[in-house]
Amino acid sequence: MSENIRLRGKYYYYDMMIDGIRYKGTTKTTDINLAEKIASTIKSDILRQKHDLPIVVKYNDKIFSEVWEEYMNSLTNSVCVNPV
Repeated sequence: MSENIRLRGKYYYYDMMIDGIRYKGTTKTTDINLAEKIASTIKSDILRQKHDLPIVVKYNDKIFSEVWEEYMNSLTNSVCVNPV
């Protein structure tokens, strides 16, 4: 397995070979340290998929519909004591 990070234009790109398959693309960042972390995460995700392991998500990313539903529920559960 080989891995390479290169600056091409404005952004850094990753280029890696895993089990004879080439993976390449943009990291969409101008920071080399962040680009290395992104490439490492991509490599980890590829290896997890190859071995049928779940991809670990380390952040709580709610979609708009979930946030909207929470907001609407908070409105229906609130009580207006003195309407204007």
